[in-house]
Amino acid sequence: MIKIESVRNGPALREFVFLPEKLYRGDPNWSPPIWSDERQTFTSKNPILAHSDYVLYAARESGKTVGRILAYVDHSFNTFYKSKIGMFGSFESIQNRSVAGALLGQAEQ
Repeated sequence: MIKIESVRNGPALREFVFLPEKLYRGDPNWSPPIWSDERQTFTSKNPILAHSDYVLYAARESGKTVGRILAYVDHSFNTFYKSKIGMFGSFESIQNRSVAGALLGQAEQ
């Protein structure tokens, strides 16, 4: 069973940040980011998230993190473009349509 959870604490954030390493470890074309920078990407130190409402979601199955997504509303963007939209990013998932669909569905909400 797939469970989508909000990332709310340090250990969960660490799993969220390092998930790509687990997913792409054996891929010779994958190059890891600078992890200290990557961790700050998902905090209000990120200039976009500093003026956004955002939530980090992790997909868990059998106690393991198997996907992630960032959902946010960038208020500066919406003000400038006179829009009312939300966005998502940092989408990563195991190759499983149910996991991907659950994450995208949660971000849509």
